[in-house]
Amino acid sequence: MLIHPENPEELYYWAKKWGVSNKDVCDAILATGSLQTEVLKEYVHRDKWIYHPMTETAKLIKAGINLIF
Repeated sequence: MLIHPENPEELYYWAKKWGVSNKDVCDAILATGSLQTEVLKEYVHRDKWIYHPMTETAKLIKAGINLIF
């Protein structure tokens, strides 16, 4: 999925979803040179101790278990 930075509502949506500011999202776009949400998400969360790639894996496992049971 791509972010369209010319659309302020879309920037606001992703910033709110990731718990960062609009400026952080714009800075991530400039730093990475990418508009892909996964790349930008990893960049904005790179320094947060609370974010870890295993968090997403745990969410997938929980979703699979809930789907089965």
